[in-house]
Amino acid sequence: MLGRSYLTIRLCAKPGRRRLESEMHFMALADREVDRLHQEIAQLDNKLGALTEKKNARENNTQKLEELKSQQTLDAWLEESAHKDEDIMAIIKYAQQDESKIQIGLDETAKNFRQAHLERQKLIRQWENTIEQMKKRDLEMQQCSMLESLRGTVDRATTDVESMKSQLASM
Repeated sequence: MLGRSYLTIRLCAKPGRRRLESEMHFMALADREVDRLHQEIAQLDNKLGALTEKKNARENNTQKLEELKSQQTLDAWLEESAHKDEDIMAIIKYAQQDESKIQIGLDETAKNFRQAHLERQKLIRQWENTIEQMKKRDLEMQQCSMLESLRGTVDRATTDVESMKSQLASM
C-alpha cells in the first residue's frame, strides 16, 4: 500500500513540476521581450532626439540666413547714409568758414540734403520692393509646387479614367 501511494504522489507531483517549469520558461520569455521592447523604445527616443536636433538646426540656419540678408541690406544702406551725412557736414563746415559764400553754401547744402533725402527715400523704396519681390517669389514657388502636385493628381486621374475606359470597352 505504501508503494502505491508513493507512486501516486510522484505521478501527481510530476505534472505540477512541469507546469512550474513551463511557467518559469514563459516568465523568462516575457522578461526578454520586455527588455527588447525597452531597448527598442530607447533607440526610437534617440532617433527622435536626433531628428528634433536636426529640425531645430535647420530652423536656426533659416532664421540666421534671413537675418543675414536683412542685415547686409541694412548695412549697405547705413554705409551709404553715413557717406552722404559726412558729405553734408563737410559742406556745412566750409560754408561757415567763408562768410561771403554763406548763401551759396546754404543753398547747396539744402539741395544736397534734399537730394540725400530723395536718395534715402529711393533706397527705402528699393528695399521695400526687394522684400515684396522676395515674398512674391516665395508665393510663386509655393503655387508652382501646388500646381505640380495638382498636375500629378490630374495625370493619375486621367490614367485611372483611361484604364476604366479600356476595361469597359473590353467588356
